[in-house]
Amino acid sequence: MRPAAFYDSVADEYDAPRHEVFYRHLAEVALDLLPPALKISRIIEIGAGTGFGTEILSERYPAAAILAVEPAAAMRAHGVIHVPSAQFESTVPADHAAADLVACFVAAHWLTPAERDDLVALAEGGALVLTMPVSPGSDLEDGNLELAKLVREFRERPTWERSARRTRDFAQSLGERFDIVAVEPVDVVDTYATPEDLAASLYVRGSLGSLFGDRAAEARERLTALAWSGATIKFRWRFDRIVAHSR
Repeated sequence: MRPAAFYDSVADEYDAPRHEVFYRHLAEVALDLLPPALKISRIIEIGAGTGFGTEILSERYPAAAILAVEPAAAMRAHGVIHVPSAQFESTVPADHAAADLVACFVAAHWLTPAERDDLVALAEGGALVLTMPVSPGSDLEDGNLELAKLVREFRERPTWERSARRTRDFAQSLGERFDIVAVEPVDVVDTYATPEDLAASLYVRGSLGSLFGDRAAEARERLTALAWSGATIKFRWRFDRIVAHSR
C-alpha cells in the first residue's frame, strides 16, 4: 500500500491525543535548533499529516503564510480543522512562491529520491528543518526487543533499513548545497498499558509498514497477541534533527 493510501485508512486513529503529543514534541525540538534571528514569512511543510506539526509552525511564526502539503485526503481533512489558517494541498502548486523555511517532520523517509530533490529545491535561499527516524542502537526498551524478535521471525530484510539508509545519504548530501546548522539526536520513550496499545501505535505511525510492507497488519496482530506479564511496555523512538541553511 502506498503511504498516502495507508494514511487515508488510519487518519481517524492517527488524529488522537497520544499521537498529537508525540508529533508536536518532535516538531518543537526540531524547530528549537533554528537560529532565532531567521526572518520567516513563508513556510512549506512536507508531510503535514493531520496538522500537529503545522500547529507548532503557526504558533512559532503566527504571521507566516503556511503551505501544508499532505497527499492523504483524510489526513488533510483533519489538518484544516486543526490549523484553518494554513493552506492544505496534496502537492506543492507549480506557481507557489519560494519559502523561507521548509519543514519535514517525520516524512523524509517516505519520499522518493526525486521527491527529496524537490524538497531541497524548495529550500533554496531559505532554511530546511527535518527529523528522520534512526535506530536507537543498543538503547532498546522491552517493546523494541519484541519488535526485533518479530523482524527476525518474519525473516525478511526490513524495508525501513533501506529507507533509513537512503535518508542518511540524503542528509549527508545536504552539505554540498547548504550550511548544516545542526545535526542532533532526540529520543522519545513511550509507555503503553497493553501489547494492543503498542501494536496500534506502531501500526498507525507507519512503523510496521516501513518494517514489514504488506505484512504490516499481520505484524500488528502478532504484537497484539503478546503474552505480556509486566505492568507496562516501553518503546524507544530515536530521530535525528537536521537543520540546514542555504548558502
